[in-house]
Amino acid sequence: MTLFAKSAHNGCQPTLIDHTRDVLEAFDTLFGIADDPSRTAMQWMQFFCLEEEQLRQFFVNSRVAICFHDLGKANDGFQSAVTDRRKDQVVRHEHLSAMLMVSDPLKGWLCSRPDIDFELILSAVGSHHLRFKEDEFGAWLADRTRFEVLDFSELLSDPACILKSNPPAIDRLTGKWMREGLPIDSVKQLARKFNRRARPVMHSLASCGELRDEQRLRLLLAVRAALIVADSAGSGLTRENKPVTAWLAEAFEEKETIDAKYIQDKVITPRKHSIENVKGVPFCWNDFQVEASHLSDRALMLAPCGSGKTLAAWRWIAGRLAVRPAARILFLYPTRGTATEGFRDYVSWAPETDAALLHGTAAYDLEGMFENGDDRASRDYTVERRLFALAQWPKRIFSATVDSFLGFMASQYASVCLLPLLVDSVVVIDEVHSFSSGMFSSLVKFIEKFDVPVLCMTASLPPKRRERLVEVGLQLFPEDESHFADLERIAGHPRYRVQAIKRGDAQDKASRALNAGKRVLWVVNRVDECQDIAREMRERHQGTPVFCYHSRFRLCDRRERHEEVIRLFRSSRKEAGSLVVSTQVCEMSLDLDADVLITEIAPVPSLIQRMGRCCRQKEPGDRRGTVFAYEPENPLPYDSDDITEGVAFINEMARKIDISQSYLSEYLDRLMSTWEADRYEAFWQSGFWASAHEHQFREGLDYNVDCVLDTDIDKYLEARSQKLISTPGYVLPVPRSAKPKSDGRLRYLRVAASVKYSPELGYRK
Repeated sequence: MTLFAKSAHNGCQPTLIDHTRDVLEAFDTLFGIADDPSRTAMQWMQFFCLEEEQLRQFFVNSRVAICFHDLGKANDGFQSAVTDRRKDQVVRHEHLSAMLMVSDPLKGWLCSRPDIDFELILSAVGSHHLRFKEDEFGAWLADRTRFEVLDFSELLSDPACILKSNPPAIDRLTGKWMREGLPIDSVKQLARKFNRRARPVMHSLASCGELRDEQRLRLLLAVRAALIVADSAGSGLTRENKPVTAWLAEAFEEKETIDAKYIQDKVITPRKHSIENVKGVPFCWNDFQVEASHLSDRALMLAPCGSGKTLAAWRWIAGRLAVRPAARILFLYPTRGTATEGFRDYVSWAPETDAALLHGTAAYDLEGMFENGDDRASRDYTVERRLFALAQWPKRIFSATVDSFLGFMASQYASVCLLPLLVDSVVVIDEVHSFSSGMFSSLVKFIEKFDVPVLCMTASLPPKRRERLVEVGLQLFPEDESHFADLERIAGHPRYRVQAIKRGDAQDKASRALNAGKRVLWVVNRVDECQDIAREMRERHQGTPVFCYHSRFRLCDRRERHEEVIRLFRSSRKEAGSLVVSTQVCEMSLDLDADVLITEIAPVPSLIQRMGRCCRQKEPGDRRGTVFAYEPENPLPYDSDDITEGVAFINEMARKIDISQSYLSEYLDRLMSTWEADRYEAFWQSGFWASAHEHQFREGLDYNVDCVLDTDIDKYLEARSQKLISTPGYVLPVPRSAKPKSDGRLRYLRVAASVKYSPELGYRK
């Protein structure tokens, strides 16, 4: 009987033996062989901090794991699922693979070689789909009492070559398998046998108390990730009729490293010219940016708004590449909006074959990003979407959300598939002040446990977070702003004037500023409040541009609002006054330079970020940003204690005549904050077991659910059926409290009432 690995696709249905060999081919192309390892293999070893003598162990254990990873597909339930489309699998195929391995005679055969780590291979095989939990191992999935293991002797030919020994007879393993009971080993008995074998290994790997155990854990993580990556490549490329060896060899060309000259010619120089065209004056480096070139592999850059942090980061990249060439450059941001702006301003200057924007709606955001007349407007930055994560492998310079790459810390499958890029990268992580506690914990553990050049940067950072990053090896830069005259002048320049007001006075303050031709940013903490204020101010100031900006828009409308706001605030200052009413999404997503900021009081770091949207120019001269702050009626979505700290902050700021960014930084340093407990990191700490559902990279209260308006359903379904880029444009987040309806045609999406939606104000509860 022919054993198949997958369902038929594009007229092709790979057999199990062919699929296994495709995965071996992908592994060999990516990593080479033990006696001639590829650049990717050596970067892989360095990233996982493996010792030189573990290189051969990595190769033999990875290749054997590949040979056995899909052994469990040789059962009648799986074969009927991929041939007749009857979904009656009884046990997860990777769990069955592991159970077959602990059965005699396979166990004895595999344990016969001293360089084989049997338990490590067992873990890699059972966990290669990241659905491997101790309490779920061997779970019965169907209403059947038995299933049949089919003859898989053909699949033992490749491991026989690797092990250089004849495979054993497997007659007693084929035939009927029961859930429990006689006459042969039942699934329950084998699961117990497996757990007995796994438990001592699990405990030794989880504790990581001795260096020997930690190095074994590192080897397990490297082998497991390599199996997942090779399986993804062997499956995805074959499915899309791509030649595995040729495609991978081109994506990971050994000589295609990036050097400092490439960065200077392809990114820095075009960006300098674009700045000169806008400002009309020659571009000059400041001393802070020049010094960034000489920072070490691990650094934390703290510099005020307007100091040129991003260009300083590019100089750091060029400096690192002169010492340690890399194949990829990664700029990681906390939100889709900041990643998109990072791509627009910097990464997009690189050749279109190299530049990539990577996040959930990247393809949609790339569409029409550049106006006619821009040299980049005719470029095609898109990738082959059917290849999923593999589509990014040929790209070289990324602007991405932080979880796109660091999500592997939560054992997220797509992020694990991007590890071949991450291990050979220079990484810049921006806006680290905004990370949630969980994201920050993942960042710290990533820096502490894995080896790749990393620069973290932000304008301000609570002292405890700064201490934690320095503790795990980041060089603080600058240690003293006074060492850099330009930086000290920017940070110390009087920039803000703060006044505490009552909530009822806010509209009058906004109206006076608008009548005086000022650009006003009004930030509130909740969407409902944002919509109410925007509607009232539109009625009060008809003919004046008033924009509402928050998260509760269809993506197509939010993109339009974003472009309108950016265009308005960057246009000539001779225009009449304008107003943007926003929630906290503006703290990072909008690059604004407002004259007046009106804000509800929020946590101190958020208030400082909001102030960074005001009087933003590098050298403000006599200009001052006016800040009016008032206490919210409801502390949500923040804690009451955070609002109390915010009130104290505003009251102190209001007692000063002029406020600089240096003073804000000093205040943040004085603010007492507690240590944030490290979170459980699934990739590092799960040890023998591994599951992508142990926790999410972005934790938080799940208040919203993605919906489609009832009037957009047909258009959405049509776009989805044709796999159009416009599909995400119809999706909007709606509060769960609104109880949006279900519609089976929309799969995971729900239906929102269009009568509650307007393109100008978004969805209203």
